[in-house]
Parts: sequence; structure tokens; C-alpha cells
Amino acid sequence: DSTDWSCAYDAPLTILWNLFRDRPDYFNTFQDAPALARLFLDKFPLCIGHENLLVDLRNDIRNALFATQPMLFPRTGPVMTSVTDVVSAILRHEQRGTASGQCNACGFETDTTVDILHSLLWSLPVSVWRPFYSNRSTISASEYVSCLTSGGLTFPCGVCSSLTRIHVSLEDVPPMIFIEASNASVTADLTLDLHLTLCVASMQLAAVVYHGFDHFTCRYLASDGSTWYHDGAHTGAACVRETGFTPSPSALAQCRSRTASHYIFVRV
Repeated sequence: DSTDWSCAYDAPLTILWNLFRDRPDYFNTFQDAPALARLFLDKFPLCIGHENLLVDLRNDIRNALFATQPMLFPRTGPVMTSVTDVVSAILRHEQRGTASGQCNACGFETDTTVDILHSLLWSLPVSVWRPFYSNRSTISASEYVSCLTSGGLTFPCGVCSSLTRIHVSLEDVPPMIFIEASNASVTADLTLDLHLTLCVASMQLAAVVYHGFDHFTCRYLASDGSTWYHDGAHTGAACVRETGFTPSPSALAQCRSRTASHYIFVRV
């Protein structure tokens, strides 16, 4: 929508739609989807052969978010909205694990909570992971996840107020995770291992969102190995197949002068 900017909705919705068409049984894994996620889960089957209905579905999501937080999700005009905020609002779920920490100063142990236990949007500021990895300028998606779950996050001790590292125990693998790429400070992995309480689960890169020039686009990595590009401003509702493109961490960092902003992994 070039009048009422919609790219922050178009990019994640296009990825979810391609997942639905490419892997028909995949969305059976969304057992505890909240009301907003049910909008596309319930309506995607109705859009097969009637792709024009996807615009109505996008607008339904926009209207629902605007009704709850109009400043964060403006409905009209050339105003940017964040993909991070859209995904965080839509793809939430019941808690899938626990988070706890033990203070190094006084030994006090306590449980806490972190957003990744409730959201499929995993966000970690550069200011957190950079000191965790000896002030490196870039890390991989796998390192990003390890920092999130294994002590990168901190909270004040309830007894002595010293910063205490949080360790997250995931009980099962989420159906997907959106990882913020911090303007290419985080590089892609084609696969990553997610350490659960009782096992290790593999996740596969399925898509990348790109940002630049006040606009979001996306690239979808299909299960047959093909890759597809979408830019609502230029390709409309269609995804364009990329011939001769071979996914790799360096190749996925950029797409048509825009930089990776989010990596989307799905469970294998």
C-alpha cells in the first residue's frame, strides 16, 4: 500500500503465506496460537486460488493492531512501522520454558521471565551481545541464540542488586523464531541448533527480511532449494524466483541494496 505504508506487515505475512503453501502441514505446530495469529491461520486456506484476499487479511491485522496501540501501529499515511513490533504483537504463545539465575555476589537463586518464553520474536540488543563476545562487531545467528539463552541477559539480584545472568530452559522447540539481525551485525546460518531441556533440536533458515530506504522486503528459501524475492512496491502480490542464487551467510546479508533485518528459522 503506497499510500498507507504496509511493508512492515507485507514482509512477515508473505513469509507466513509461503510457509503455508510450501509446507502444508507446518501450521499444525501452532497449537497455542493467540487470537491475532488465528486471523491468518484460519483465513489462509480461504486465500488459496483467491490471493487477492491476502490484502483483506493484512488489513484486518493492521486494523486490529491499530485498535490496540494506534501510536505504535499507525493505520494511515506514509508512516513506518517496525517488523519487530508487528511480529512481536502477532506471534505470541503460552510460556514454553523457564528462566532463572544465581547471583555471583551473594548466591541468591531466583526464577524470572524473559520475552523469548512468550514470543517468536527474539530480540537482543548489540549492547548486550557485544561484551558477551569480547566486543566483536558481528556474530552468527547461532551465537545470537546462545547468548539469549545462556547468560547474555541479566537482571538485578533481589537481595544485593548485583546483575545476575539469566539462563533459559526451553521445554520444546518453537514452531519458528524471528531473529533481529541488528542491521547485518548478525550473520545468517542456514541451520542452527536449539538446546532444549532434554535434547537438541535443529532449525532451518526459511526466510530473511530486508530493510533500507524506509522499506521492508523479503526473501523466501523454499523447501525444494529455490529462493523467492518479494517487494510489494515492485513485485506486487507476486514473489519472483531468483535464478542462479546460492544461499550463504554472505549472500543473504544483502538483497538489492537493502540489509538483512530479520532471519526466520523454522523447526525441521
